[in-house]
Amino acid sequence: GPWARDELHGRESMPPMPALYDQTLIMGCSRALNPPRQPENIYSARMRVALTGASGFIGAEIARTLNDQGHLVHGLVRETSKRDHVEPLLDRTVVGSQQSRDSHEALLADADALIHNSVDWQVLKNESLEQHIETNLTPSLRLFQAAAKASIPVVFVSSVAVHHHMHDRWNGLVDEEHPTRPGGLYGALKASLEAHLW
Repeated sequence: GPWARDELHGRESMPPMPALYDQTLIMGCSRALNPPRQPENIYSARMRVALTGASGFIGAEIARTLNDQGHLVHGLVRETSKRDHVEPLLDRTVVGSQQSRDSHEALLADADALIHNSVDWQVLKNESLEQHIETNLTPSLRLFQAAAKASIPVVFVSSVAVHHHMHDRWNGLVDEEHPTRPGGLYGALKASLEAHLW
């Protein structure tokens, strides 16, 4: 299977995958779930995966893939987001804010892994550096700290925007040795969070 054994934490870990409110509300999914089956081996265990940005284009596809593979998804969505397309794929829907510590706690409860995928695009469109840091950077770091405290492995969804300015000698092919050279606030956010996790 696609899951790798994390010997440090004794659990499976997932390989890298290609305006908000303070209220947090947990709603159970309406669909009935079968009880977790006993794994045939360490790679086939059902996992509970916490996912930010679950209602977005990428988040919904991640949720669908995990659900199709038999995993349980805890999805964080904004109160203002449409979620009818993703809610059937979620075992737990956490309606709240990326900035809210209560949302982090509800999202990570009983999770085996975290996939961080959310970004507040509105502050990026407004090009407000201070609000961008307050809304996107600081909450992401807090979420990573909460996951680390609970020994939950993290998969971070980054972007090619971290390589906006590529070295000519790479001939357009980027590998893990290419330095991050973002060209805007979005790329800088992703590069900063990559560096923190590295």
